[in-house]
Amino acid sequence: MSTHRFLTLINGVPRLVAAIAASVDLSDANKIIRTNAQGKIDSSLLVYPVSVEQGGTGADNAEQALLNLGITSQNSVRDDQVVDLYEHFLGAVTGGHFGFTNAATNSGSSSSIAGTQLTPGLAQLSTGSTNAAGTASLRTSTNSILFGAATYSLRQVVRIVTLPTATENFSARFGFSSATNATPPNNGINFVADLSSPNWVVRTARNGTATTLDTGVPVSTNWVVLDYEVNKLGTEVRLFIDNNLVATVTTNIPTLVGQEVGIMQGILKSVGTASRTVQVDYVRLRTDFR
Repeated sequence: MSTHRFLTLINGVPRLVAAIAASVDLSDANKIIRTNAQGKIDSSLLVYPVSVEQGGTGADNAEQALLNLGITSQNSVRDDQVVDLYEHFLGAVTGGHFGFTNAATNSGSSSSIAGTQLTPGLAQLSTGSTNAAGTASLRTSTNSILFGAATYSLRQVVRIVTLPTATENFSARFGFSSATNATPPNNGINFVADLSSPNWVVRTARNGTATTLDTGVPVSTNWVVLDYEVNKLGTEVRLFIDNNLVATVTTNIPTLVGQEVGIMQGILKSVGTASRTVQVDYVRLRTDFR
C-alpha cells in the first residue's frame, strides 16, 4: 500500500513525521499543501495543522492527534532530526531566523525595501556609488555548517537588478560559503553571476580547490529560484535553477573539519563606481539528519 508522510504541528511547532495510507481523504481545506525544493507539490511535505491539548508530553499528544486522524506514527522521528528555517525579510534584514549579519564595506549597504504583490518582504544589497570595490552581503556565521552527516536543501529566490558590464563589473554570489562576502570562498557551493560567462556558473570548493561548471542558463534581471541539494554523505550536490536540474557535482564538496561553511548572498563590485544591486526575496534551509 502506498503511503504519504505528514508533519504535524504542536502549538505551531513541527514535532512529528508520520505515515498515512494514500486512500485517506486529502481534501480537507485545513490541510496545508507545501512544495518541495523544486517548487512542486510534494505529498511528503503535506502539513496537518493538528490541534493538540496542553498537558502530558508533546509526543503523547501528537501521537493521539495523529491516531484520531487515522495516521500511524510508524515513521515518526524526533523533532530535532528535521529542521526547517525560513527568512522572508518582512522586517530588518539582519538577525531573523538565520541570524544574518550585514557584511557591507566600501560604501556598500544591505537594507529592507518595500515588497510587491508577488514578493512580500525584500532585502536589497547594494555596492554603493562611491567606491569601485563596494560590497554587500548577508551571511550567517561562516563556520555554522559542515556537510557529511545530514541532507541539506537550500533555496534562495534572488534578482540581479542590472547585469554586469566591462565598465561596471561585479560578481554576485549565492549559496554556501566560507567567505564573509562575495569573493570566491575556499570552501563552498555557489551559484555565480559575473562576466566570466553570460550564464549562471556553479562552483564548488574544498580547501581552496574548485570545480566550476557553466549551467548554460543565461543570467537575467528576472527573479530566479536557486536550489542546492547536498546528500547526507556530502558526496554529491544537485543544483537547480527555476526548478530545473542544471548541474550535479561530486567533486570538491567540503566535508572535513576546518572546511565549514555558512549561508551567504552577496555582491562585490570590481570596476566602476555606479551602484549595482541584488535583491533577495526569501531563503529557506531544510536540514534532515535521518
